[in-house]
Amino acid sequence: MDECKPLLVGVRKFRDMPLSECTQRGLADARFKELTAIQRGTIPHALAGRDILGAAKTGSGKTLAFIVPMLEILFRAKWGRQAGAYTRPFYSST
Repeated sequence: MDECKPLLVGVRKFRDMPLSECTQRGLADARFKELTAIQRGTIPHALAGRDILGAAKTGSGKTLAFIVPMLEILFRAKWGRQAGAYTRPFYSST
């Protein structure tokens, strides 16, 4: 299997993404159902721990494309208020 190839190619709905129940419920409560192009192109890579760089027009879903993987990674790491600073970098601006 090509490790550079995202495993979620073709996924178009948030409910089909490998996200925690908490994330799925939050997305459903906010009425997010279908991924936009920028979300389809970035979320699978971010969830796989890859660096991403994306550009898209205002209103295309960039913020959600950034925040969903970040929150999911923190949730999976069981990060919370008592955890303090997260010790393993999950985002780098370099």
